[in-house]
Amino acid sequence: MVLAGPGSGKTSVIVERTAYLTREGGVSPSSILVVTFSRAAAAEMKERFLAFTDQERTGVTFGTFHGVFYGILKQAYGFGAGNILSEEEKREILQELILEYGQELSQEGDFLDEVAKEISLVKNERISLRHYYSSCCPDEVFKQIFHGYKRALTERRKLDFDDMLLFCYELFDKRKDILEGWRRKFQYILVDEFQDINRLQYDVIKMLAAPLNNLFIVGDDDQSIYKFRGANIGNILGYEKVFPQAKVIKLEQNYRSTQAIVKAANSLIANLGFVPPDSRFKTAELKDLKKLHQIRRENPYLEGCRIISNSDAHYLEHIQGPERTIPVWEKSIAAVLDYLRGR
Repeated sequence: MVLAGPGSGKTSVIVERTAYLTREGGVSPSSILVVTFSRAAAAEMKERFLAFTDQERTGVTFGTFHGVFYGILKQAYGFGAGNILSEEEKREILQELILEYGQELSQEGDFLDEVAKEISLVKNERISLRHYYSSCCPDEVFKQIFHGYKRALTERRKLDFDDMLLFCYELFDKRKDILEGWRRKFQYILVDEFQDINRLQYDVIKMLAAPLNNLFIVGDDDQSIYKFRGANIGNILGYEKVFPQAKVIKLEQNYRSTQAIVKAANSLIANLGFVPPDSRFKTAELKDLKKLHQIRRENPYLEGCRIISNSDAHYLEHIQGPERTIPVWEKSIAAVLDYLRGR
């Protein structure tokens, strides 16, 4: 387990670890799986790996959780692109079910989105409906909508985004022969941004990695931005309990940001109960970085609006000027760092 903060070289670690396995370790590239959360991140890692190893192609599998798991389902069930439920179809199905089972709630503007989120949560956490209490509607209404949605997808032979994970878990749970075949295929597994993994993704990765457990994870235990998708920071914090033989390596040098920037982020983390190690923030000081302004708003959207609004244009002017006034979001550490890096 590699614990690493922003700008400490997490992607480089995965790229060079993969290269080491193939070059020095004699590991077949086709037996290595590198998995992350976005297609852009997977493509970047593959591109950097090819450049680092001076190759034009590789047998290493770089992909997202959904992409890799769906590939497994394709081979098992013969699924194709036509089996993937579009967002438009999903909304149509849910709208019909809401009108049928919860008509009095259909007038609430965000009710459909709330129901969709709860369906996703139930699937990703593998929660039994007997033990789930809906926060957006009466439990019986939610159960009817959930079962109706599941029925509609089965009849249409469709999978939604969450089913790609859930069906893969169920496949491996029921068909140990298929699981064993993929274990032989992927004997070395590397996971990026592990702090954002949810229960279902973690369960499938553990199934794939056993019994060799050649699992190499990289993450930042001070951040997690996908809680709305079921991400659980407890997975990385409790990793050593699940894998007591795991070796822990810490990357404590930030190569991307100046001391003033990371000090501001540090103060935010401290308010969450974390105390980052000082060594992580040994960076060169930017002399013209004078001021830090904390901007308080009730949500990140309004905070962002304040930054780009005309009434606060002087903030942006100062970014370009000699004073270098830096706005700091209170709610989102990731947003702080992205803004200050000019993204």
